[in-house]
Amino acid sequence: MTKPLECTRGLTCLFLLLTSVVCLADDTSLWKIQKTLASKKYIDLTHEFAPGIPRWSGFPDETRKTIYWYDKRPDTMGTGFFSELFTHVGQWGTHVDSPAHFVKGLRTVDQIDPKEMILPLVVIDVHCEAAANPDYTNHYQIELLTNLDQIPEAGAIAIVSFPKPKNGSGFPARVFAIVP
Repeated sequence: MTKPLECTRGLTCLFLLLTSVVCLADDTSLWKIQKTLASKKYIDLTHEFAPGIPRWSGFPDETRKTIYWYDKRPDTMGTGFFSELFTHVGQWGTHVDSPAHFVKGLRTVDQIDPKEMILPLVVIDVHCEAAANPDYTNHYQIELLTNLDQIPEAGAIAIVSFPKPKNGSGFPARVFAIVP
């Protein structure tokens, strides 16, 4: 009975290998794009997490606690690695606001399509429009960016990454720009 099982495993591995080779041949254009992007200048637009970073004044400051440490300590839950517990609001520091953050019934963070996380970057001040109409757009927004003075008026691309909390109104984001 081992022979048919070994044969099945062998065929499965061969199929996966052939599928991978075919997929790699089809996706090399993406590798060329990645190589081009890797040769560009990158600007981190994200504030580092730390108590006191820019935030809306109505939100409490971040707290953090080490819960695991490499060596035994009386103030941790365990040993063998480093891990922390962070407590902060969803809209902490550089963050994404879903449309539902301001308007009930609109999209939440988990409903933002990953295709929307790579965008042409143009910095436009819409404070007045948003103050007059909280539903100014049904797009998510990124708030509290840094290093915007290093971004050209046009031609850059923003890459926005954030976790996917179910029904989340917002969450800290890692944002960077690729500039020409």
